[in-house]
Amino acid sequence: MTKKVISIFNNKGGVGKTNIIWNLGIALADKAKKVLFIDFDPQCNLSIAVIGYEEFEKCLENDENFPFGKTIRSYIQPYIQSLENTQVFSEKPKYKPKNNNKNKSLFWDNIDIIPGDFWLNRFADYLNVGSDVNGGNGIHRFLVLESLIKKIEKERNVNYDYVLIDLA
Repeated sequence: MTKKVISIFNNKGGVGKTNIIWNLGIALADKAKKVLFIDFDPQCNLSIAVIGYEEFEKCLENDENFPFGKTIRSYIQPYIQSLENTQVFSEKPKYKPKNNNKNKSLFWDNIDIIPGDFWLNRFADYLNVGSDVNGGNGIHRFLVLESLIKKIEKERNVNYDYVLIDLA
């Protein structure tokens, strides 16, 4: 099966984008599909729902080894600055279903998420390339997600069936 990449975007908030991505991902994982969530919404609600607020706060922390934390920013910012040291981090869901059916809880193993980052608010201006694309400049900006997906699959030795992207 060829990987399917699905993204949901709407300028208006509160219309259910994150909810749709979450429920679609859970349904696919329950059907034994490997699912990668990418939280590309600066509100980061998908990240908080999947890994919990405390774990998400840890992902935002930066230090000498992780100057951009362990969120999508750790890949995006070095990428747009044409740096070689892009890093990609993923997390597993924090909460497991509370039931005694072991088969039902296995679908959580089919889910990974690349946590979002509040910094993404600033990234939107960078993506607004306008006429840059017509001249061939700036096209690499649109390849960032494809590059990110390839890198995480290679590093984790996994082939996702679905990549679900929650956009602003």
